[in-house]
Amino acid sequence: MLQHYYNPMIISKEEHFTLIKHIITVPSEKKFIEKLSKFISDGKSFFDEDFDWWIFSKLNEHLDEVYIPYYDPEHGRIRKFIPDFIFWFKKNKNYDIVFVDPKGTAHINYVNKILGYKVLFEENNMVRVFNFNGLNVRIYLLLYTSDKNKVRAYSEYWIDSISDIKKVLVRNGE
Repeated sequence: MLQHYYNPMIISKEEHFTLIKHIITVPSEKKFIEKLSKFISDGKSFFDEDFDWWIFSKLNEHLDEVYIPYYDPEHGRIRKFIPDFIFWFKKNKNYDIVFVDPKGTAHINYVNKILGYKVLFEENNMVRVFNFNGLNVRIYLLLYTSDKNKVRAYSEYWIDSISDIKKVLVRNGE
């Protein structure tokens, strides 16, 4: 019995494919999707074992109104951080929303984006629990890279394997 939902995505073999506006062309996003597909292909991932159900989809910056506001000191204004992907995990009365953005560590703006996330979703360096309709809702931000050992600042937000998602959830009270 399937216990997850999947929003189909189109992945381009060409990086500059523009005929379809919402296609995944960014190499880091394609690599993340490939790793995720491989991780869940055997049907025995912790996603299925540890949760009642889970959902995964790509956030579309042109259609979705989902973003994390953050201050961009270079431009002196509040900007919208739209992570590329989102997971929803449900177990009993716990509902975890995990934003994943697969970007390289060279993107210096990641620090400001993390700070924007922390203001909204953390308290005393712990993920806040929001109570909504009898559910305990927690929201996470993870940045995906090929080697998290290259990261110095805010290393707890970086993952380099899909299985690291579970470690973050367990560390924060799953």
